[in-house]
Amino acid sequence: MQEHVRPRVYFSLCLGYEHCRFDGAIIRSEPVERLKGYVDEVHDCPEMGIGLGVPRRPINIKTDGEGHRLLQPATGRDLTEEMTGWVEERLDDLREVHGFVLKAKSPSCGMGDVKVYGPTGRGLITGKADGFFGREVRRRYSGLAVEDEARLSDPTILDHFLTKLFTLARFSVSRERGGAKDLIDFHSVHKFLLMAYSRKELGELGAIVATQKGKGLERAWDLYGIHLSKAMVKGARYTAHMNVLSHCFGYVSDRLEPGEKGFFLDLMEAYRDDRVPLSTCKEVMRGMIIRFDQSYLKDQVYFRPYPVELAPGYDPKRQRELWR
Repeated sequence: MQEHVRPRVYFSLCLGYEHCRFDGAIIRSEPVERLKGYVDEVHDCPEMGIGLGVPRRPINIKTDGEGHRLLQPATGRDLTEEMTGWVEERLDDLREVHGFVLKAKSPSCGMGDVKVYGPTGRGLITGKADGFFGREVRRRYSGLAVEDEARLSDPTILDHFLTKLFTLARFSVSRERGGAKDLIDFHSVHKFLLMAYSRKELGELGAIVATQKGKGLERAWDLYGIHLSKAMVKGARYTAHMNVLSHCFGYVSDRLEPGEKGFFLDLMEAYRDDRVPLSTCKEVMRGMIIRFDQSYLKDQVYFRPYPVELAPGYDPKRQRELWR
């Protein structure tokens, strides 16, 4: 299996780094804490970036019928221009990143879940929206792995985020090498992962690789990056995973005993019925791949798209005695 790369990830500063929330709190997130050891970190607090201290009076988003403004209701300060300027300058200066983990519900960093108030900036909630920083991140970096810490508590969302994050980082490393063979190799080891995410985009990506000489190498890399992001906009469906696993099963099934075949097919049905997780099916298939030394499948990123230590499903109850 390939060695894992280290993606570069931008984190909200309050996510375990500094006590910089408006009330002086620091936010703890288990997935975020585990992720930090496997990525290169960048972190900031937009609200501190515009000079607000800790603790500070809360800021809110208000609507005035024409757009959103950023207010500090207790002081009457309108911080819209200051925040907008800071966000643009910070993102203009930001070097390449592969993903963002932002603070949920924050008027600066939130994405889609930030309360929007009426003209006074308090009282009646009129809807929800992106925070000022979160909105610009989503606009500029729509093709990257972007989430907030609250959504990463969902195992399915976390799995998709990690898969996309590490895939984009691997693509960056391959593109830095920049050769025709590098593009072929990247596509080859990601074939089954891309098959799970989008058969349509897999076809597009395969065509780009096959015609890279005619397109020109630089253009081929550009197009591949665009379609790679398109393929991974959403997580893969369970039916797509079943299709990929069935495809892989075809490489080893003729070397299995009838009972072994039946066991794996029963396991697939259990996954279909949501009685076992996808990781169980993948690990059983990996065992077959290793047993029969299936070199093509052994190199497929699909089976280990990110470090196994980051995999969702960890049960903290195992760390304490439940029965005495």
